[in-house]
Amino acid sequence: MVHGQRETISLLYVRGMRQTVMDASARIAEALAGGGHTGYREKFYLYGFVGILDEWVERGFAETTEEVAMMLGGLFAPR
Repeated sequence: MVHGQRETISLLYVRGMRQTVMDASARIAEALAGGGHTGYREKFYLYGFVGILDEWVERGFAETTEEVAMMLGGLFAPR
């Protein structure tokens, strides 16, 4: 989904609306926390995703989605 919206997301960043993207993500996390969830797990995963998105945007979406997935997969590989 993000890859398909990269032009819109990039435009938000260029126009100085980076914080708007972060705030929208926080609202999504709050909505996910409904229904008996604590919110801790939801925000943990969501803010991790937002951090990955932020880095990808800053790099100009230079990597493909597959390359990003491979880089992230390497974080959890045994050393």
